[in-house]
Amino acid sequence: MGALVQMEKSSKLTQFLFPLLVFLVILAALLWTNPDVGVTWDEPAYISAAKSYMYWFDQANDSPEIAFQNKILTERWQVNNEHPPLDKIWSGAVWSLTRGLTDDLTSHRLGNMLLSAALAAILFIWVRDEFGTLAGFAAVGALFTMPRFFFHAHLAAMDVPAAFSGFVSTFVFWKLLNRRGWAWGLLLGLVWGLALATKINAVFIPVILGAWALLFRREWRVILRLVIMG
Repeated sequence: MGALVQMEKSSKLTQFLFPLLVFLVILAALLWTNPDVGVTWDEPAYISAAKSYMYWFDQANDSPEIAFQNKILTERWQVNNEHPPLDKIWSGAVWSLTRGLTDDLTSHRLGNMLLSAALAAILFIWVRDEFGTLAGFAAVGALFTMPRFFFHAHLAAMDVPAAFSGFVSTFVFWKLLNRRGWAWGLLLGLVWGLALATKINAVFIPVILGAWALLFRREWRVILRLVIMG
């Protein structure tokens, strides 16, 4: 009995440690190769927006009566306002916390590198739970040895955050698929809302999930969950 308990504890520890290992290895690889990646075309626009948003938060903390004036709101938030702000807020927050620890460009990129590493860990968990540990490692390896994705995983741009938020929305949908209760639809809606606040491309997620449900899971509760999500 003691041996069984020990094995169970070891299994639970491994379930936690392997995704953490994936996260740390990917993050280390991105940081190590980051100096080889020059500034790309659209990074300055997102970096400027992240800085502008952070300056507004600082001003809102110090002088809210000024920060919430229409002129200041427009001035600070119109930078790159063609895209939703969530990832730029996240990147700006990471930059604010780390800019004294490394060079400015790396600090601006670090937020999205963290998202890339988190995406790798979540991908590992999903594939491992469906097909086994080896398949989980293989999936992460297959994704991050794609040159284009590995390149984008370094950048202070919107491509990986959009991929991350869309993937997490689908991951949550899949993991909650067999759980009953309307509240799970609210949770899914919150996750999808965060994806929409990252990049507007996420508007297509419920269309894709709805098409999948109609093809492979024709149950009213699944359709109702997507409606609640909306």
